[in-house]
Amino acid sequence: MVNGTRIKCLFACVVYVLAKPWSSLERQTVMRQLGFLIQMIRAPQKNECLNAIAAEPCLSNRDWRSVKNHLASIIRYARLRDQRN
Repeated sequence: MVNGTRIKCLFACVVYVLAKPWSSLERQTVMRQLGFLIQMIRAPQKNECLNAIAAEPCLSNRDWRSVKNHLASIIRYARLRDQRN
């Protein structure tokens, strides 16, 4: 698997979907809209992600799960960094 997500289909085949990299504008937008959740160490809920996508046109190509997973990975890496220090 090369930089992608593994998805199983109905006939026991495996399909790989390449993950679209996040641009710096998209990252800044997510931090501006949902950055308070990082300080609270809490993953966003579906409605919070949908509100951020509706408020910012640059996030219109992302679904709410990709926004949630992006923010959750930021929180996870921040926890790992704090544990190491």
